[in-house]
Amino acid sequence: MLKITKKLFLSFYKNEIKYCHWKSNEHLKEGLIGKTDLDLLVDCKDKKKCEENLLKVGFLKFNPQKGSKYKNVEEWIGLDSESGNLIHVHLHYNMITGYKHIKEYKLPWDNYVLNNRVEDKETGVFKASPNIEIVILYTRIALKSHEKQISYIKKEYIKEINYLKSFINDNKVKQACNFMFNKESEVIYGLIKKQTLNKTDLKKLRKSVVVNLANVRQGNKLYSLVKYMYYKLLTKSKIKLNKINNSQFIVRKTPINNKGFSICFIGSDGAGKSTVMNDINKWFLWKIDSKKFYLGSGEQYKSTFKYAEKFYKKFLYKRNNNIKKEEKKEQSKTKNSHNTSKKEKVKAIIFSYELLRISKYKLRTIKKIKKYINNGGIAILDRIPQNQYEGIYDGPKINEKYGDIDSKIIKFLSIKEKKYLNKAIKYEPSVIFKLLLPPEESLKRKPEHNLKDIKIKSKITENLSFKASSIYKIDAMQQYEKELLEVKKIIWEEMINQL
Repeated sequence: MLKITKKLFLSFYKNEIKYCHWKSNEHLKEGLIGKTDLDLLVDCKDKKKCEENLLKVGFLKFNPQKGSKYKNVEEWIGLDSESGNLIHVHLHYNMITGYKHIKEYKLPWDNYVLNNRVEDKETGVFKASPNIEIVILYTRIALKSHEKQISYIKKEYIKEINYLKSFINDNKVKQACNFMFNKESEVIYGLIKKQTLNKTDLKKLRKSVVVNLANVRQGNKLYSLVKYMYYKLLTKSKIKLNKINNSQFIVRKTPINNKGFSICFIGSDGAGKSTVMNDINKWFLWKIDSKKFYLGSGEQYKSTFKYAEKFYKKFLYKRNNNIKKEEKKEQSKTKNSHNTSKKEKVKAIIFSYELLRISKYKLRTIKKIKKYINNGGIAILDRIPQNQYEGIYDGPKINEKYGDIDSKIIKFLSIKEKKYLNKAIKYEPSVIFKLLLPPEESLKRKPEHNLKDIKIKSKITENLSFKASSIYKIDAMQQYEKELLEVKKIIWEEMINQL
């Protein structure tokens, strides 16, 4: 059991909060270490105390994904400070089940389950009695399956049934059936006792359960069917569009107030921005909607100009190999002078225009980020535009590179570039991580780079300032596992403070 789950259940015990882990107890241990959900049923009378304790322990409340919001069911996520694992508590004040996106049945046995809970010997966590849980499991199997399509039990349910059958007492299971199903109890108990269920048995099970629970069914059948199909198609289409078109549709959980959060990583070459970003994104995506955004002009930035330049270098550059070194030196001397040749001037205008396009791309990406976080997503940014340093580090570049060339077009493009970047830098991320690395180490990791340039970038990384962001300096020389855990802890603390 992780530190955070120990704290949570200890606080429940001290504050006399009546709870139990009411389903899938076969996976209780996995839930306690963050590998799967913790499905907790809590007495409605203890709702206020329960939420207060979750907040004290370090949990945050989240909105479920579209089509998965149900009355008296809440989503809470917390961070274990020792392992860096996220813990997801699926909190129920009522037991609900049924088709996905609908959950049309509110099971009337909350108090019965809580009053007969048992303590798990290994963990000390209260869970539903296996004699009651197995009846609930067969009920869930019946209600989660369509009456015309129910023909077999899924593998995960078979495994769960076998697990529970190793703990049950036949007389107590029979008592549970009598209490929960009245007239249909004998039929359901008989089906539970059978080793396997065929198609006829499953239909019989569904019919008995549906008849007995008709008075706790919510909504009519037509409405339920339409709602189910709508959210099923909506979710699938959003996921496909996110993959195909790189869209920003929300498909996972978001902060309760739909207020998003943004995290930016900056650092010199070799500091490991991409690695940390990928791991943080995977960490969030277990339950929380997050997306990476690239704001640089390197390999991840794709444009027609870059493809054309690549084509030129591959097929035409070979023809220029016979140019004498003296001619190359002469060209470099005249490049930034007022006597620049027409050819060099045209080339400078083309490159200036591409730099302008990059600044527009950054502003456009910032707008996407703002829209995404306004919908509740967690944006993870690689780099951020700045205007404190020109010609380098995602700052304005046209004037620094081509400002000496006598060209009205270049001057116009330079003004436009600064205009776009000035608009882009008005947005500042919630948190900025500066990954710091000694220049010598950076050169070891990226030997193709220039030491002088690396030193300049290292200084800029330390000196860049952002008024509206929380800034943290991270030692990128430390063991990676420690670095990643440090970043996770800072992110979660900032989310608790800001959301």
